[in-house]
Formats: sequence, structure tokens, C-alpha cells
Amino acid sequence: MAHTCHATGCETRVPPEMLMCRKHWLMVSKRLRTLVLKYYRPGQCDDWLPSSAYCGCAAAAVEEVARAEGIQPDVKLYDMLRAAAIAREYGEAAVQKSQGD
Repeated sequence: MAHTCHATGCETRVPPEMLMCRKHWLMVSKRLRTLVLKYYRPGQCDDWLPSSAYCGCAAAAVEEVARAEGIQPDVKLYDMLRAAAIAREYGEAAVQKSQGD
């Protein structure tokens, strides 16, 4: 399966270990780029088990780019992955609490 840039609407192919194409990555603040790289774990694109911290930072990067482009961000993937990560990391009760259940 081809891996594409995670910026909303971008279809540029990038290696799986890259969140975004160069154009969109450089639109993300340096501080947030640093956090995305800090929480990235090699292999997470293969096993689909990123940490909740990575998912939060990646979603924030997608949102930052979308704001700059004046479009609505699509972070559904990160919402789903983050909920699963919270369940793994803290237990199912934490997911329900984070979703306001």
C-alpha cells in the first residue's frame, strides 16, 4: 500500500516513516516537528501501534497545516489510533473518560 502525506487532501507519496511531504512538513512549526520526531517509533507504520503522544502531535501537525491552507483538517485516523493507544497505555476506562463517557 502506498503511503502518502498526511496533510489533509495531499496525495504526494512519501516513505512510511515520514508524516508529510516536504512542502507540508515545512509548514509545521519547528517545535511541533521536533515533538513529532521525538515520539515517532520506527515500525509504528507497520504495526499500526503509535503512542498516544505521537498521535496527538501528528494530529496537531495536520491541523496546523490545514489552518495555514484555510481548509478543514481531517484527523479521524489519529483520533482512532490515539483512542486505541490510550486503551493500551492506560486501560479502557481512560478512553471512556477522554471521550466524555
